[in-house]
Amino acid sequence: MRAFEFLTEYIGRGKRGMHKKYRDGGKPDWYEKAVQLKTDNPRMSAREISRQLGIGQNAPLYWLTGKPDSKGYIYNDNPPFTQKDFPLGSKKYFDGAKPDWYEKAVQLKTNNPRMSASEIGRQVSAKYSTILFWLIGKPDYEGRIYNDNPPFTLKDFPQIKYYDGEKPEWYEEAIAMRKQGMMYKDIANKLSTPEKRIIPQTVTNWLVKGRKYVSGKVINPDAPFTAKPRTKPINIDLIKELIVDKHTDEEIIELMIDQKGNKIANQIKAIIPKLRQELQPGTEVRNKVTGDDISGFVQENFSD
Repeated sequence: MRAFEFLTEYIGRGKRGMHKKYRDGGKPDWYEKAVQLKTDNPRMSAREISRQLGIGQNAPLYWLTGKPDSKGYIYNDNPPFTQKDFPLGSKKYFDGAKPDWYEKAVQLKTNNPRMSASEIGRQVSAKYSTILFWLIGKPDYEGRIYNDNPPFTLKDFPQIKYYDGEKPEWYEEAIAMRKQGMMYKDIANKLSTPEKRIIPQTVTNWLVKGRKYVSGKVINPDAPFTAKPRTKPINIDLIKELIVDKHTDEEIIELMIDQKGNKIANQIKAIIPKLRQELQPGTEVRNKVTGDDISGFVQENFSD
């Protein structure tokens, strides 16, 4: 019987409503309260109305605007509002209002014409794309325009903010600091201000040769510094084992050349005397050319 009643109810649905009990013009028990909420608060969203009434998120739209559901059913053919009264997303500012960060964003760009949308967004806690929607009137992915009277244009936000060979305003100062031996992270901290933060990666990208954008284009062809090659750590334990196994210096060096190359082998050659001294305390380490005892020199220059 229950299955029969369900099928009868389902088949009995018409274009005027999802439930037969509303086909005669009846309304849900929360309907009048929902109408009053929207009347008293014109900018209240359907989501907020549904939250306050404890109903489904789409229910206010079906009943207050006559929006059809996913199957095309219309619940209310004489709704008190239209879909324009319930704009989507950021169009809650459809009456001319702006986000609370809008004025700060405009001021940041005015004071710093070369500031990017990403940097403005970081400082006002908004997405890069949202900044463009509001400051230049760029349409969103659905073609909606949030601000039809924007203070800037797309030309004010070039894809690459330093074009035609231009450099960041802090570029020369950063070079001077690096020449003094300052680390990139310290340079970034020194250049940063409460209004504008500079990250170490940005400094590195501009000062080190060969750094590229994701597109593959070199960021700064004039970069003055070369990245230092990263040295691989030497396996000291392996060298000690070879010494304990009575291998000569020449045998160890030859093995290291085969495994690590000449550069690493030369580094190992310099520390072998120290390692022998550690493994056999009290033994002398002599210069093979002069025969002089250089144990003290080795201890002083190669000790941890």
